[in-house]
Formats: sequence, structure tokens, C-alpha cells
Amino acid sequence: MSDRPDTGVVPGNWSLRAQIRADRHYAVYVLGELKDKRAVPLLIPLLRDEGINFEVAWALGEIGDDRAVSPLIEALHDKDPAVRLIAIHALEKLRASDALPHLHALLNEYEKIHYAAQVLVAEAAKAAIAALETKR
Repeated sequence: MSDRPDTGVVPGNWSLRAQIRADRHYAVYVLGELKDKRAVPLLIPLLRDEGINFEVAWALGEIGDDRAVSPLIEALHDKDPAVRLIAIHALEKLRASDALPHLHALLNEYEKIHYAAQVLVAEAAKAAIAALETKR
């Protein structure tokens, strides 16, 4: 395989590496949109893949399978605050009350996420705790 030539149809001169990266992001997105629980065992190991882990956390939340709860709780310890933030949202969506002690541990996490709205991990954890505690 080689880099894609610039044909004028697709903007830019994409490299093979960039195309593979884009395809992986899109594949995870599609799996999340399909909400097919058969994808869960394929996605869980990808929570450790720094190239797509935040999208995997989102997809697992969209799919809504309880098998994702424990791996998403583990993702709350990821070094990337974006992964932690999206894992929080996914756990909230999954109504994962098992995550409450782990979410409480993030209430002093003042690292900001640097995309879209600048959100603090602690603010997201506080909102998720409130939502999960009212759903008990």
C-alpha cells in the first residue's frame, strides 16, 4: 500500500497513516451509532489505545451494555482528561451506580478538557454523581 495520490477529488494529500487513523475513528463512531452489543468485546480492549480511546468510551456509552461498566471505571484513571470526561458521561448514560465511589474520587480533579467547551473533570464528575444518585 502507498499514500493516496492527490487526485483533486479528495482535498489534500492524505498519507496512508492518516487514512488509517481516520478510518479507525470512523469505525468506532459507526459502532457507537449502531448500538450493537456485539461490538462491546471488540471495543473494550481499545480503551487502552491512545489513538481512539476517547471515542471508544463514547461508543460504549452509546451501546449501553453493562459489560462496559468496569472497563469504563478503569478509564477514569486514564492520563488524558478527555478520556476521563467521556468515561464519566458514558458511565452516567449506563446508570452505573457502581462508579459512584470512583466519581467521588474525581471531585478534586481540576484539569480542563481542551476541546469544545472547556470543562473541568470535577464538574463532570459532580454532575454525574448527582444524576446517578437521583436514579437509585
